Amino acid sequence: MQLSSIIFDMDGVLIDSEPVHKLAKKRAFERFGISLPEDIYEKYRGRPDDTMMIEVVRSIGDKNLEPEELIRIKHEEFETIEHMVVPVRGAKEFVLWSRTRYRIALATSATPRNRRAALSLLGLENSFDFIVDSSGFSKPKPDPEVFE
Repeated sequence: MQLSSIIFDMDGVLIDSEPVHKLAKKRAFERFGISLPEDIYEKYRGRPDDTMMIEVVRSIGDKNLEPEELIRIKHEEFETIEHMVVPVRGAKEFVLWSRTRYRIALATSATPRNRRAALSLLGLENSFDFIVDSSGFSKPKPDPEVFE
């Protein structure tokens, strides 16, 4: 079988955003006086914010803490520090090379806003034949829906 298409993930493949997402989550929890152990952040590494916030709030059992508010604050914090996100070395060049040989797609759990910002950072805004972000699927990773 001949390769005809490549599906790229974004976070961790094209950009190194995990340290910035982690810092934004820490800041969001800190606003409520919550300090989580490092292993909690590692457990949810690469998973959608909704998943982490809902499960952590549920485990804390604080009835006054709303996951939706934490998610909103995390996104707000991320936007203030997103300038710290860095491209993965060689990613842009590989995408541009791939585009000359294959159909390419981007499948990411990022919000449409964060996806646009990352592609702008990379200078790849119009490089993909097809893009799916968090607005285009209902089941978060590790479910394969975003890639299907």
